[in-house]
Amino acid sequence: MKTNSKGIYTFQNGMKLDLNFNALAEYESMVEGSNGLEVMARMASGQLNVTEWRTLLYCGLKVNQPEVTLEEAGEMLAIYFEDLVASINKDIDEAAAEAGKPKAGRKKAK
Repeated sequence: MKTNSKGIYTFQNGMKLDLNFNALAEYESMVEGSNGLEVMARMASGQLNVTEWRTLLYCGLKVNQPEVTLEEAGEMLAIYFEDLVASINKDIDEAAAEAGKPKAGRKKAK
């Protein structure tokens, strides 16, 4: 999995995940009472459940692939979950190091 400098993740199948503010707003519109920034913080600490992961992945994929379905996002999550978590954690750690902050506390992906 490749990550560019703007945090866009490119999967081996060519699809791109962009967890930008539009994706977070889409997440909030799909999950009543949710807060996109809180979800990102919970993701960084390994506290999302499967439904939250799938919905977040779906919203981030829709940014560049508007035709993607929720089911496709779930299939991609099943295939790429470990690589995605590793890439996101690496980016969080690098951003924290640049800001002079400790690494994000999180659970290891299983």
